[in-house]
Amino acid sequence: MLTVLATEGFRALTSSLRAVRQGATPQPLAAVGHAYIDFGLQNAALFDLMFSPSDLHADDPELLQAQHNAIGELTSAVTEITGEGPVTSYGRPQMSLISWALAHGLVVLARDGALQAATGADSFDATAQIAKELTEVFDARITTSD
Repeated sequence: MLTVLATEGFRALTSSLRAVRQGATPQPLAAVGHAYIDFGLQNAALFDLMFSPSDLHADDPELLQAQHNAIGELTSAVTEITGEGPVTSYGRPQMSLISWALAHGLVVLARDGALQAATGADSFDATAQIAKELTEVFDARITTSD
């Protein structure tokens, strides 16, 4: 049952990421990061379950496909970034994983209060906004870096 819930969670996450990625945006990776952060903050218990392999049948084919599709949306956003720089020199798979780690880490740091404490944000909403701004900084940096 938990595996089914996690699979549905990954499908919902994929839909959210796909919807923003397909919209017109000057920073596709930041837009996907925003959607990832929103999903993680608005669905905390489901988000935790999705990333708890010890509670799931990690080899379930539907779960594996749903996970693959979600990371595929991040990879697609990385692919949309043009220009030379780390995306080209480090490779798209690595940049996709770094992007995922950044967004996932920001969700956890925001939820646990560490980001609020580190930044002095005065509310959870302000902390969530800071997390989103950090994805914008990352997007801008990797699209203009050598």
